[in-house]
Amino acid sequence: AGAKHSLALKDDGTVVAWGDDSDNQCKIPQNVNDIVAISAVSYHSLALKKDGTIIAWGRNYERQCSIPDNAENIKLIDAGDMHSLAENKMVQF
Repeated sequence: AGAKHSLALKDDGTVVAWGDDSDNQCKIPQNVNDIVAISAVSYHSLALKKDGTIIAWGRNYERQCSIPDNAENIKLIDAGDMHSLAENKMVQF
């Protein structure tokens, strides 16, 4: 959940959102399917697809929703207030 909105990941790999939508953080893009992980903060949302790509939506004032071209084979995501994080390696222990 974000500070102003919430996300839920459904069994079918789709996402639902509710709450404050002042920055379109609840307007889920059409290509949000096959999702395996989600993350949200006050003004933006992230979704990780099964193929290792990321989708971001909501406020993009600090480019936190601008996914870099080299963001491939991603395993973990996390949304921060004015940034987004992604990891493409899994640490096993």
